[in-house]
Amino acid sequence: MPESGFPASAVAKRKRLRHLDVSAKSIAYGPTSRMVYVTVGSESPLYPGSLLVINPLKGKVVHVIPLGGDASRLTLADTDRTAYVVVDQVIVKRVDLGARQVVSEFTPLLQDIDEPIRPSALAVMPGHPDTVAVSFEYSEHTGDAGTAIYDNGVRRPSSIARYTCRQMIFAGDVLWTNVAYPDGGLATL
Repeated sequence: MPESGFPASAVAKRKRLRHLDVSAKSIAYGPTSRMVYVTVGSESPLYPGSLLVINPLKGKVVHVIPLGGDASRLTLADTDRTAYVVVDQVIVKRVDLGARQVVSEFTPLLQDIDEPIRPSALAVMPGHPDTVAVSFEYSEHTGDAGTAIYDNGVRRPSSIARYTCRQMIFAGDVLWTNVAYPDGGLATL
């Protein structure tokens, strides 16, 4: 057994994986499709401003979905058929992964704040790929902006002001969040 503690066959297989010279901003694994999804920034030498679909077993890019901007945060729907990607820091694009194309986009705003706000986290409601929770942070200010839920790009009437989180996940219709503060904590909505 080599010094790494892994069997020689595993080490040899790992060395065969391809290195991609991309500016990866976000990564997600789709358990249904068994694919890895990677957003690529616009400054990348390969696949700039796109969403990559990678077969992790073969280490190869199988699809490149152009997003038309600087792609960053990413979240997948529960069936790996829909992805939401933040592009150019303020636009949220919905991508149909089966058709491999952007199907809609919106610039999420919060109540009483008319300027675009940078999304800090996204989460898709299971069974409802058109419903996405978005948490925000001010792009030009300090402080918290809030969290809201959007259906087909339209904000629901209620939102949670001054509540920014870095991680969110739906468990059924309950949204679990991890607060952004250093002394923060877990909360449910």
